[in-house]
Amino acid sequence: MSVLMRPRRLWRWMAGLVAAVVLSTGGGMAAASWHANAPIGSATFTAGDLSLTLDGPLSWVCPEQAASGNATELGSFLLAPGQSLVLRQAIETVTSGDNLSVALSVVLPGLPGGSTGTWHLEAYDPQAAGDVQVAPASGEATLDQALVLPDLDVTQWVVVVTVGLPAGDLDWVDPTASPSPSATPLNLGMMTVTADQVRCGTGFTAACPAPGEATDGQA
Repeated sequence: MSVLMRPRRLWRWMAGLVAAVVLSTGGGMAAASWHANAPIGSATFTAGDLSLTLDGPLSWVCPEQAASGNATELGSFLLAPGQSLVLRQAIETVTSGDNLSVALSVVLPGLPGGSTGTWHLEAYDPQAAGDVQVAPASGEATLDQALVLPDLDVTQWVVVVTVGLPAGDLDWVDPTASPSPSATPLNLGMMTVTADQVRCGTGFTAACPAPGEATDGQA
């Protein structure tokens, strides 16, 4: 007697495409159009400037699968429960003004229940000949924390967001079944990176956080 073995394959989650990375500024110092000189009496005042632009496309890495790609390829990438996805987005900042302190924050609205989201900031280090973590100084910030730019003379940064999917039992499906089984979509949504002026120090009620420090909530 022969036994027919039905082929099976692992049912895995599909990481939905991060459609775009949106940048915004806030905190009372908005766009480069505000950058102007204005004579008042015998003195000349120069408006500050705070702006944020993309510096290249989004990229991603899945450490558990030793896989990587761009935003377009992310839409067809398959993830298993318990695996992680590291998103990398290079940005460029313009920050000018007296006693200016700036913090970046990240919003990723499409995280599935039970998953984790953390992030850090990297900058180019000539000695390391590559990007290294600069904020926070160690560890990771949560997505509800903002990070103070550690050096306003630096204009190029990399936002690194790590999404950890919840663990779970693996489901197996029959690839010959009709209709053909499909992976559950995981729509990560649109990632938003915001630069805000940190209102702190002289004239404000809050002391200024240390450069590179994580602060709770939006700056």
